[in-house]
Amino acid sequence: MQVNVQRLSPVLVEFDVEVAVDRVKSEVEKAYTSVAKTARVSGFRPGRAPRKVLAHLYGPRIAADVTQRLVDETYPQAISDQKLQPVTDPAIEPRKLEEDKPFFYKARVEVLPLIESVSYDGLEAKRPKVEVSPEQITERLDQLRRSHSTLEPPKVARPAKAGDVATIDFTLSTGGVKIDDAGANDSKPNSARAL
Repeated sequence: MQVNVQRLSPVLVEFDVEVAVDRVKSEVEKAYTSVAKTARVSGFRPGRAPRKVLAHLYGPRIAADVTQRLVDETYPQAISDQKLQPVTDPAIEPRKLEEDKPFFYKARVEVLPLIESVSYDGLEAKRPKVEVSPEQITERLDQLRRSHSTLEPPKVARPAKAGDVATIDFTLSTGGVKIDDAGANDSKPNSARAL
């Protein structure tokens, strides 16, 4: 595989990839073998159709599959070899696949820009001053305590008050007839609510 890279801008790279003839032949041969096993061609037993007949019936599909496979296998390798970091999907322009010739395609992709060095000596940054009152601290600590607390019933029975969590069991009936699935008990998640 040969790759020719061209930087069109600091963030846009285009490269031409050439895949060797041997690899193209090998992939085409694999594709025809795979299609021959499953192709149903009238007048021939499964797996026995001649290659010319398969090429006539399935040639465009096989060419598209092989083209996609070659791009899928060589594109990541080309990116890795060139040490590029793409930030978008590539725009790929393949040329026509011919079995006895090398396969070419062009890929254009946006990449992270090359940054040689960054000089930050002499730059100033100011941290904004934040004032926190003792009341804000107490309020936040109370929120944390409530969120990490465990619920326990009161030691002495008493009426519910603000801040308590209550679970209620109830049933609904109309005219003395109980309505199924209209009540709730403490095992259902919607039965508890803060008062």
